[in-house]
Amino acid sequence: MKTCSILFFILILLLTIVSAPTEALSQTRSWKSISSSIPENQFRSIYLVNTHPEIIFLISSQHIYKTESHGKEWKHIFDLPLSPDIKINQLLSSPYDSNRIYITTSEGLYISKDLGTRFKLSFTSLNEKEKNCFAIAFDPNKKNTIYLGTEAGLFTSENLGEDWKKNNLSLTNELIKKIIPLNNGIASFIIMTDKGLYHYNQQNESFKTLFKSNSFSREEAVDEEIFLSNLIEDVALIDKNILLATRQGLLISNDEGLTWSSFPSFGLQSQEIKAIVSVTPDLIFASTSSGVYQYTNQKKRWELLNLGLHENETTDLVYHPLDNGSLFTVTPTGAFTLSHMNPVYSPEIRIQSPFNMQQNKLNEYLQKEPSIQNIQEASVLYSDLSDQKIKRWHQQSRLKHLLPTLSGGIDQNASKNVNLDRGSTNQPDVFILGPDEKSWGWDINVSWDLSDFIWSSSQTSIDSRSKLMVDLRNEILTNLTRIYFERRRLIADFFLKETQNPIELSLKLEELTALIDAYTGGYLSNHLAEKKITPPWKE
Repeated sequence: MKTCSILFFILILLLTIVSAPTEALSQTRSWKSISSSIPENQFRSIYLVNTHPEIIFLISSQHIYKTESHGKEWKHIFDLPLSPDIKINQLLSSPYDSNRIYITTSEGLYISKDLGTRFKLSFTSLNEKEKNCFAIAFDPNKKNTIYLGTEAGLFTSENLGEDWKKNNLSLTNELIKKIIPLNNGIASFIIMTDKGLYHYNQQNESFKTLFKSNSFSREEAVDEEIFLSNLIEDVALIDKNILLATRQGLLISNDEGLTWSSFPSFGLQSQEIKAIVSVTPDLIFASTSSGVYQYTNQKKRWELLNLGLHENETTDLVYHPLDNGSLFTVTPTGAFTLSHMNPVYSPEIRIQSPFNMQQNKLNEYLQKEPSIQNIQEASVLYSDLSDQKIKRWHQQSRLKHLLPTLSGGIDQNASKNVNLDRGSTNQPDVFILGPDEKSWGWDINVSWDLSDFIWSSSQTSIDSRSKLMVDLRNEILTNLTRIYFERRRLIADFFLKETQNPIELSLKLEELTALIDAYTGGYLSNHLAEKKITPPWKE
């Protein structure tokens, strides 16, 4: 009997292994630092030379570092004056000559013809907006033609950056952040600014708006936060589709920018995406304020790739095909690399396995936890953002006018008595002060304004405050819902054994539980403690 039990256990184990996908799990990959030897750590972006993968440039606001040994040794090659108003924006090498390096800054454009050994100023202007160079691109059809995007429009050079002329493109109020030339045989490209996405055909000077986030400038914006929330961060072309990252999430267009829809965000803890990398239509990476994520069409969700990163916030993301696909990212404390990112799938063998038992355990446990409706109600109650609050305001504002306006006052008067005593011929007159005369008075006034029953000026204030309250409630509930279902997905991963790093998964679940508690005043943890439910990852 004992032998049969052992054989049954081995059979179940084999079936579990055979039925699991053979894809390398993302949780087992770990980032490795490549910048620990650099004393500075306030980096903003990273750049790799495609033809020389061992050469990497690391960029901060005023400095550039270069390695020719894949990060083992670094050399300081470029500086700007230390000033908060002077910044390095972008570094790019020529696809036709990798020795030519171009650096866009807020002071102009610098060029190096010897892979960063020496630089010279190639473009600047007395106009502050024209001088602020940001994007640079190379024409795929003309090897000597370069496009330069500034805060005051587009410039073109037809001799590798020696001379420049301003293009007729009218984007004087938007900062050109990215230029993507289209390899279609004509001079056309996608232009991304901080507020819009455009298609420009230089040959016939046709200009088409693909996406517009807002129509006001920073100076015209009522609220700085509202202005920043609409900014566009990055764009990527996926076959014939366009993927656009904004401060409010990802958008995708399947018809060359005519219509836009939200890209799936399941699994993302932050909608603030800084950079997008599209390796294939089935594999997308994103750099966000909460880490690096991977999206595959097979799983239809975003997976967090933060193991080994010192901080969650990332500001740039670069992909290189070396080492079966390597990612490079930048955090406020350094640069990191993650190799073997190309997905390798093998056919799955569909065999009935003991996953059904795990699914039953999963469903049984999830039924013990609060539903999303319970969590949302607890959050609204904790934040005091209920609809009843607005109704109570309206009722109280009207009931207020049943009570009269009451005013009153007290008066006090005091005067001195003076008598004159006229003396004789030989004696002077004498003034005699008598006792003071005092009087008191009071009054009370009562008034009603019955017109306030029909319309009250306080209603305007209530309407504006209720709008702000509804916006805040929607924002809180949106974030809470995303965190709730991300936590449930990780719980499913735990029960179905879809991780090889249970410690990392357990810590992530504790983090998401703490975030839900922060939105609800500890409702989730209190519920589990009250029901005496011990999460299995704590056992």
